[in-house]
Amino acid sequence: MFERPYVLAIVAFLIIPAVSVLAAMSINSINPEIAAGHSSYERNYRLLSLAKNLSMLALLLVIMGLWFLTCFFSGQVQETIVRVVALGHAWSVWIDYPDHA
Repeated sequence: MFERPYVLAIVAFLIIPAVSVLAAMSINSINPEIAAGHSSYERNYRLLSLAKNLSMLALLLVIMGLWFLTCFFSGQVQETIVRVVALGHAWSVWIDYPDHA
């Protein structure tokens, strides 16, 4: 059937959108404006804003880690390494020019 690294690469790749959506929903629930009306509004607003920004940075690092795992596991399958590298380079070109069709 499929080799184990190939299955792990597919799983890591398919987890990326799920993690992105769930994390985006939780990040959007952090609302710094909720601190309005409290005595230390400015401090609380800055702390909540910092928490939101750090959450976005953590999400970016998790997505980059999953992408790295995808490339690592698919690189272990020797037949597909050329296709993975080519797809990785072609993907950024395709994103930059969406009206390619």
